[in-house]
Amino acid sequence: MAGPPVAQMRRRAKPGRVAAVPRSSSIATAAIIAPRHRLLRVVAVWIIETLGLLLASWLLAGVSITGAAAALAAVAAIGVLNGVLYPAIASVLASIAPLAFVALALVLNAVLVLLVPQVVDGFEVSGVFAALATVFILTLVNTVLSGLLALDDDHSFQRGVVRRQARRRQVVAAGDDLEPGVVFLEIDGLAEQVLRRALRDGYLPHMAAWIDSGAYVITPWECDLSSQTSASQAGLLLATNENIPAFRWYDRELGRPMVSSSAADTAIIEARASDGDGLLADGGASRGNLLSGDAPRASVTLSVMRTTDRAQRSDAVRSYLGNPYNLPRTILVFAGDVISELWAARRQRRRDVRPRIHRGGIYPLLRAGMTGFIPEMLIHMVVGDVLRGVPSVYATFVSYDEIAHHSGVLEPDALGILRRLDSQFARVARAAAEGPRPYAIVVLSDHGQTNGATFRQRYGETLEAVISGLTEADVGGFAGTDQESMSQLDGVLGDIAQEGGRSAEWVAARARRRMQQQLEEPARGDAGDEEILVFASGNLGIAYFTDHAERPTLEQIAQAHPRLVKGLAQHDGIGFVAGLSSERGPIAAGAAGIHELESGRVVGEDPLAPYGPNAARHLLRELRFTNAPDLLMVSTYWDETNEVAAFEELVGSHGGLGGDQGHAFILHPATLAVPDEPLIGARAVHDVLKSWVPRA
Repeated sequence: MAGPPVAQMRRRAKPGRVAAVPRSSSIATAAIIAPRHRLLRVVAVWIIETLGLLLASWLLAGVSITGAAAALAAVAAIGVLNGVLYPAIASVLASIAPLAFVALALVLNAVLVLLVPQVVDGFEVSGVFAALATVFILTLVNTVLSGLLALDDDHSFQRGVVRRQARRRQVVAAGDDLEPGVVFLEIDGLAEQVLRRALRDGYLPHMAAWIDSGAYVITPWECDLSSQTSASQAGLLLATNENIPAFRWYDRELGRPMVSSSAADTAIIEARASDGDGLLADGGASRGNLLSGDAPRASVTLSVMRTTDRAQRSDAVRSYLGNPYNLPRTILVFAGDVISELWAARRQRRRDVRPRIHRGGIYPLLRAGMTGFIPEMLIHMVVGDVLRGVPSVYATFVSYDEIAHHSGVLEPDALGILRRLDSQFARVARAAAEGPRPYAIVVLSDHGQTNGATFRQRYGETLEAVISGLTEADVGGFAGTDQESMSQLDGVLGDIAQEGGRSAEWVAARARRRMQQQLEEPARGDAGDEEILVFASGNLGIAYFTDHAERPTLEQIAQAHPRLVKGLAQHDGIGFVAGLSSERGPIAAGAAGIHELESGRVVGEDPLAPYGPNAARHLLRELRFTNAPDLLMVSTYWDETNEVAAFEELVGSHGGLGGDQGHAFILHPATLAVPDEPLIGARAVHDVLKSWVPRA
């Protein structure tokens, strides 16, 4: 697949700006589809859906078709009714009862099928349940066969509704003088080396084709400490991640714990970091992110869930639910992902895959939501954005991160979900090729993950238990396994709740509280009476001593707890412990040596050597935060197996140092400029991304 020549660009780059993006970029895997090809695709999808209808008549007693001609006519009629009546009726229903619309939309699909026999001879459907079953069979056959035949499901009869909805709300009029837009598609938790392996092994065929064409390249970048979403997205979207030492920490200014999966806390993070000129400030859209990047358009974005205009948020969700194809497809994908998770967990147990963790309870449903429902909705929103001509879009997809946490970084189900993301991103690219402005599609990650048995699995106790045993103090532990996923579910439930009245808000709030209770998310309120608070973020552990009004030095900690610092440094599962020494300044101490971070002097063996050449730089930066922990611990990194020991119960983890968790990537058009020097830290990446975004 050849990349597009520079001559296809809409306009020349301005001085000091990167080159404009090709109108029909190779990221789209094809240029704007020629009319003949469009017709062939329509005919192919028509035949596929006709086969689905014939299958429904064979399986269902309440559906009968006299022949292929009747089936072809019935499919055409269903397409016309969905394209004409469904959007109008759905819009009214959604404005009356937003949450109930999920059920009403299914009934509406069935009712439209029931109308078809009135206009098509030889096609009979008896009853709502038979009609509803027909809808699901058509959707299933369409999805499976379109995928097997590599057909774009955006060209099915129903998908045309998306284009009409988007173009009615177009942001700009098409023209040759428009600045190229950028769509940023973030794959949460995908390390650079895992990306390269997935490309090599065929999990990302579309992206591999973009790279093979020469039009796209991979630029690696190194994450800050802490290597996790709130810190990375703050840097990427807002140009600073100062004072975010971990996914959860003790905030000295507020005098309470902070957790990055809380809507209230992410709002505080964004307010502190924003200067009003974030990555998306110039007319951009934020979809599915923790932070908004100052985007004027946002949905399923945690930090602005309580402040985003109600009409804007409800419009995004209603647009998704209002498409007749989306709801049955999503339900089928959701059900399939639940089955897939149960099968994958059983496979691990049967083969005795190690390491592994328990994956029962509510997790199969949570995973299906993160890999099925939410990505489908986000892709729908992003497609709408590019068809409207929104200048910049940033969307986060957490499905790989979610599976890798529980299954393992390189397990088949973790790599397998990348194939679906690859197909979804290709859908965005095809839509971008038809938008009113040219677009670059940029795929990136915010951090990676490193595999390994957990600290508790290896040593039989948690980090807070170790600290408690070394101090005999009252220790409070804060950790979790699904907070990042919960953040997107919070955003979805919040957006749906904002659509309607009190009943909708009550249902969404109740669902959120129930899920949080089952996942045992730690409280975000007062810390309580614990003398020591311990927070885990992957293989990063941080501790605060609440009986000290000011941040204590290592000498003060040793005086109060003589065995603590030395005991932690000598623990087999802890690579180093760091803090402020009154004599040496910030230091990292291991079992056989000390690294003085400001001077670079090392006494004995360097405890930071296994963690890469920039480990001291990252650690020193974090220890200078006003919210820096009193003690910072990072688990041992076993270089021979590329493993860490997470302080949370996660097989794949991130947040600290060691292995692939700190190595992310940007997959971007080769025409977009990047500096020659290595990109270290999210702020450096922000500056690059910002240079690609069109200014208002």
